[in-house]
Amino acid sequence: MRFYALILAMFQLSITILSGQSTLGEIRGVIKDPSGAAVGVAEVKATRPATGEVRKVTTSESGTYVLANLEAGTWEVLIEKAGFRTAQSKGIALRAREVARVDINLEVGQVSTEVQIVAQSQVIQTDMATLMDSKSGDALTRLPVNYRAGTTNTFYAIISTAPGVQPDASGNYSVGGGMPFQTTASVDGISNINVRSNGVLREMFPSADSVDEVRVSSTNNNAEFAQAGDITVTSKSGTNDLHGNVYWYHQNGAFDARDFFAARTPFKVSNDFGFTAGGPVIRNKTFFFGAFEALRNRSQRVINATVPTANFRAGNFSSLSTALRDPFNGNAPFAGNIIPSSRINSVSKGLTDALFPNQTRAGDNVGSPNYSLQKGVLNDNDQFDIRGDHNFSSSHRIFGHYSQKELSGISPKTFFDTTGNNVGSSNPKNIVGA
Repeated sequence: MRFYALILAMFQLSITILSGQSTLGEIRGVIKDPSGAAVGVAEVKATRPATGEVRKVTTSESGTYVLANLEAGTWEVLIEKAGFRTAQSKGIALRAREVARVDINLEVGQVSTEVQIVAQSQVIQTDMATLMDSKSGDALTRLPVNYRAGTTNTFYAIISTAPGVQPDASGNYSVGGGMPFQTTASVDGISNINVRSNGVLREMFPSADSVDEVRVSSTNNNAEFAQAGDITVTSKSGTNDLHGNVYWYHQNGAFDARDFFAARTPFKVSNDFGFTAGGPVIRNKTFFFGAFEALRNRSQRVINATVPTANFRAGNFSSLSTALRDPFNGNAPFAGNIIPSSRINSVSKGLTDALFPNQTRAGDNVGSPNYSLQKGVLNDNDQFDIRGDHNFSSSHRIFGHYSQKELSGISPKTFFDTTGNNVGSSNPKNIVGA
């Protein structure tokens, strides 16, 4: 009994609470009267028109207020105080993990009179020292970036458009001058980092049409991010308006220029298609958003290589400046740098003919590609994302997000038919709840 009690105690001590990173933002500011004095105990109400979400706070004696833990989106702030005109600021664009400052000066007058400030924007972030670049989902779709070519994970390439981001030869990103492993990434607050290599899990990003925002922070990040650089991705949620879209992106090799080393334009037919839908289940309470994307890519890859030439196969190395010597004849040079056919091993010749194809370009220039081949490439992707949100009250809400992707692909290893092809498949999944 003591043994089992000890095991149970050790198990309880080993339990650790793991918390995801918050993607919520906040709005803060100072309320003053026409003379510049602070207005205390004023009612501040923030409303998100898209979902009807409402948050209320009261200013302190110094006139300051903080609306914390707000969903990214467009907000409106309403200020009410007896003896002052009601003031409202509209079009406040709040991004993930952002602090938006909205300072308002109230005017003396009747409460029934309202002063509106439309589309207030904050050019410089004054409450945080972090340098960041944020792009909304709508802005991403308008960027001239081909993120549907050959695979659905090329949405990851959009991150390279942020200032201070540099890709390396492997496609990893240096953010703010740091090493690639010094960057953390998350989707809806859940880490998107490979625990073995500390690299970003590119296939776990949601479909581009279900992304609400991509935020890249490069300098002076908060301690919660643990790394110098941070990539935050948030998914779209439904709103009170029912909306959706259908798309089809087609690529065809008939419109491509021929590769200089290819005998003909490589075959390519790629279709990327999908749809999104989102809206309310219960107005102002429950919302849904879903997206599906599929890719069917069939193409050819041009392979250029160097193979033994016809002369070399026959033992004729006269084009070489280095003299070949006969070890069975006192190390004397072969006449004309030509090895007699009787001295060529039949087994070696058979292996060479079996493994190496014949050259397709004339010449004996050593090191230059003399063989060109176009081999087929197949890539099929299916991905769906679904999200649900529910508001219990102004201070209690939950959401869930699930993503799944099925990938399968075939690509050539080399020009050797004996080595076969690279064949791969995976089925990554991501689930978030908060």
